[in-house]
Amino acid sequence: MKKLSKFFLNAVAISTIVTFSVSCGDDDPAPVVDTTIKLSESTLHFTSKAESPQTIEVTSAIEWDVAEELDWITVEKQGGNLIVTAQPSRSLDNREGVITVAESANPANKAEISVTQDHGTPVQYDRIVYGIPIEHLSPNGRYAAGEYDITGVVIDLYQIADENYVPATYTGATTPSLISDGSFLLRGVDDTGTPFARGVTADGSTTVKHESNAENIYAPYLVKNGISTPLDFPSSYVTEEQYKGVYVDLISADGKYILGRINADGATWIACKWTLEGNSYVFSEIAPDKVTYNEDYFRFDQYPCPQNVTGLSVMGEYSSGVIRTPQFGTIFNPIPATYIPYSYKMSDGTLTLVDDETDANACYVTDDGTLFYSSPYEFPFGGDRTPHVYKNGAKLAFSEWVNSTYGLTVEDKGIVAAVAKDYSVVIWFTFEPTGWANHFIIVEP
Repeated sequence: MKKLSKFFLNAVAISTIVTFSVSCGDDDPAPVVDTTIKLSESTLHFTSKAESPQTIEVTSAIEWDVAEELDWITVEKQGGNLIVTAQPSRSLDNREGVITVAESANPANKAEISVTQDHGTPVQYDRIVYGIPIEHLSPNGRYAAGEYDITGVVIDLYQIADENYVPATYTGATTPSLISDGSFLLRGVDDTGTPFARGVTADGSTTVKHESNAENIYAPYLVKNGISTPLDFPSSYVTEEQYKGVYVDLISADGKYILGRINADGATWIACKWTLEGNSYVFSEIAPDKVTYNEDYFRFDQYPCPQNVTGLSVMGEYSSGVIRTPQFGTIFNPIPATYIPYSYKMSDGTLTLVDDETDANACYVTDDGTLFYSSPYEFPFGGDRTPHVYKNGAKLAFSEWVNSTYGLTVEDKGIVAAVAKDYSVVIWFTFEPTGWANHFIIVEP
């Protein structure tokens, strides 16, 4: 009886299981999918040289995508792996960022990879390059250029450490694109190292120039993809006795701002600018409230006035120059003047003077408003100017600024000509018995 009962109970149990299975049928719940995203590494670190890519293995049963917003790395998806490549770092700061791996259907389900990279190392180079002062820097900070008479030179700064490297030279007489009215006007290079007549945009498509007519009156032009278009300016700046036209000097890397000079009486300059609004450039003077006219002067002149346009920051946030102000003269020099360096914020017209300087020339200004200037204003024969830095309302010796920024020791001697927008390059030059000597600080991987 016990055996029969046991058999009977087992049969009932089996029957119940079978019946339950059959009765559920199509109502079975969907199998649970594991949405976990597993990474073989959650952190990556690159040296400044970034010599080789690194691989992250992604393990997941779901479809996933990868995203990052870093301009110094690239991420390639290869099957279940991520291949991460970093660019060599020429930055003064350590880099850091995040790569995100997220479920395609539900981006909130994600895993992150922290990426870091060491900063570059500042190195100083001193070079005499055909006796030519190097004064200009391409928008990306790779190429430097200079000119003397009709001879120009372009240096690839990424090759400057190679003792066998020979910079490219250009002659105005044999390079038509560099000639304007018979004058060599090399004032910069684009991001491919190609020289341009004046300033150039980062993509190399647009430059600016000025040309004179038969009456020696100058007019400015925008040159885009080889096509010249006149830049607008008031006709009142072209007169027989007073204004002698308008020159153009520089253009920002994005093409938003153009910097120029009104030629007053053939010897005095008034700084001006063009701002891109929509598809057109709109002309305006720089700090017109600073310009005055006095008939009692020995000849027509504008005092004080923003003149001697010296620099436009890479993205056009600031320009630089000097305010020229008269002081008591002599029979030998009836209209002497003081020269006060200034920086000018292009977007809102804010002009900042280095008030306690009266005999100095602005040289360059960066996109954060750091002004580089040298004194005295006139360049003594056989000597050198003393470079200074004006930043956040404070004056610094150039040597002090270099030491605090790059940890290097330099002399307070020379003219600062150009600074890269990320401070990865600084160029200055001095006068030596053998010719112009060029000095470079380059942040290298």
